[in-house]
Amino acid sequence: MSHIAFTLSKLNFVSSCVVYVMFKHACLAKNRLYLLSNINVIHQRCWFVKKTLL
Repeated sequence: MSHIAFTLSKLNFVSSCVVYVMFKHACLAKNRLYLLSNINVIHQRCWFVKKTLL
């Protein structure tokens, strides 16, 4: 019985690790996309400011 419980807890630990890693990767990907879109917006604003000033 204890062997089954140990195996289950090990599986639980592994699956929670996998979920955590996937979650972290998803967050990183989202942040990267957010940063890229932000950089794009900043570039557009700089370009607009240059165009209006010069």
